[in-house]
Amino acid sequence: MPKLFADLHCHCTMYGFNRMRNTPEIEQNPEKFNPWTPLPENYKHMAAGSRGATYSQSDMPKLAKAKGRLMFASITPIEKEFFGYAEGDERHHYFLWELLLLVTMITPIRVLFQWLRGDKAKALKTLTAVLRNHSPLRAFVQKLIMGYSPARIKHLQSDKFDYWDEYLREYEFYKNKDGIPTETRLTYAMPDGSYHEERLTGCYHLIKERSQLMGILDDPDNEEIGIVLTIEGSHVTSIDPKLNRVPEDVLFERIESLKTQPHPIFFITLAHHFDNGLCGHAHSVPGKLSMLLDQSHRMNEGFVEENDLGLRAARAYLDLDEDLEPLGGRRILLDIKHMSALTRQQYYEKIIRPYRAKWKTWSEDKQARYPAIPLVASHACYSGIRTLDEMQRNVEKEDDHWHAPPFNAWNINLSDEDMVEVFESRGVVGICFEQRIAGVAPKQHVHPEQYAYLILQHVIGLVDAVYQDESRPLEERKKVWDCICLGTDYDGFIDPVTAYPTVLSLDEWAEDLRRHLQAISHTRSIGDIGVDELVEKIAWRNAYDFVKANWPVHEDQK
Repeated sequence: MPKLFADLHCHCTMYGFNRMRNTPEIEQNPEKFNPWTPLPENYKHMAAGSRGATYSQSDMPKLAKAKGRLMFASITPIEKEFFGYAEGDERHHYFLWELLLLVTMITPIRVLFQWLRGDKAKALKTLTAVLRNHSPLRAFVQKLIMGYSPARIKHLQSDKFDYWDEYLREYEFYKNKDGIPTETRLTYAMPDGSYHEERLTGCYHLIKERSQLMGILDDPDNEEIGIVLTIEGSHVTSIDPKLNRVPEDVLFERIESLKTQPHPIFFITLAHHFDNGLCGHAHSVPGKLSMLLDQSHRMNEGFVEENDLGLRAARAYLDLDEDLEPLGGRRILLDIKHMSALTRQQYYEKIIRPYRAKWKTWSEDKQARYPAIPLVASHACYSGIRTLDEMQRNVEKEDDHWHAPPFNAWNINLSDEDMVEVFESRGVVGICFEQRIAGVAPKQHVHPEQYAYLILQHVIGLVDAVYQDESRPLEERKKVWDCICLGTDYDGFIDPVTAYPTVLSLDEWAEDLRRHLQAISHTRSIGDIGVDELVEKIAWRNAYDFVKANWPVHEDQK
């Protein structure tokens, strides 16, 4: 078994923070309002691998038990569109208006005609319009789905809910127990749906410096957890409580604040599910959920061209001027997950490739001070599609059954072209453990024992994008195995691959991976590299090597 696990993308505090937030008696008590506090969970759902709404998949007690030693912890303020009106609709689907249409039979008549015309999806969306609002009914539905308190739902629907403020609060939540050994209770599901309970003491450290991280992970006797902070969604810096883009000076002040805070943000997932005023996002909402949510505004588009704002923001995160020269501060890498295919294409053409060409002309000393910019795809899978152009041609076809079997062919996943860019940039891909992203269609039954092979197919698909290019020397092609790691998306409100519902399942996953790699060890230099070596690489070492090589520092630290 691997000696430890690293996860390029998980939400270690999302379950606990959102359940304790907006509860004054808890929030004002640091001994309770911290990541070690155990909360009620549904152990039958945990054992069954159901959606991670009623149990935590990667909280601190589970990480301590599961050898989760290096966690790239994503702070992700939930986008307001999940709790209220959809973008691009001037009426915002006011509850009373929709209720009036429903009780006067206008909505049912519309639904009937749409159904008879064969447009079942539109009919269902019309019928559920009464839920696309800030109403008490919407709040009730959200409480049932997500398990948050009424006070939390009310806050998330209100103008008081500010992404930037929420980010700062969750950052403080992490800081409450940073470096403090804490005794806690761990409870987890057994295969029959019952539960086991034990006491344990754990400690995590928010990483400030590369040497601190190495001190934790290079010591075989150290069982503490290294937390590398990341952010999912630049709406944190760019969108105000009324879903308008913030003034430019506020945007760039916030980016600078992130670059200079005590604990570096290693990367930011630039896009997420809805428009952030900076770049286009990929289609991510499945069919049933799209009846309640509208993510169409700027979906599948590119960088915002107004005042070149999108690319200016991207360069600011990367600490580059308009000529792609380093400014001497910390950089925050950009995660390409959730970027539309067009945004990714523009990112490669406007920043990644020109910077790499410029970097190759620099002296060795300057190259050492300012490394090439690596691509990060923190929680992705393979699409089965060769090029970004092909993805863009197919965006209108993306529904729940748009697959390049066995892969989900939506442009939220990676093409061969993306993987080549990742490889050439010395980047990394975290393999996502979310059923839909991994290609499981609605109502498709997958036996738990098949999930390990499904995950391996995504690994092989990404590896083959580089390895099968025989114009490259073999020794170069073998290095593609250094670009793959875990990026589970645990606690991101996902339907996990049911065989591995929490971090406590990772030992089992590693053994399953070993077995499947052994069966194909005669291919893709697997035997030459070694099956055990590859399991270690994917389980933790590739992520660790990547963060060591790309840890952000100021000019005066270089």
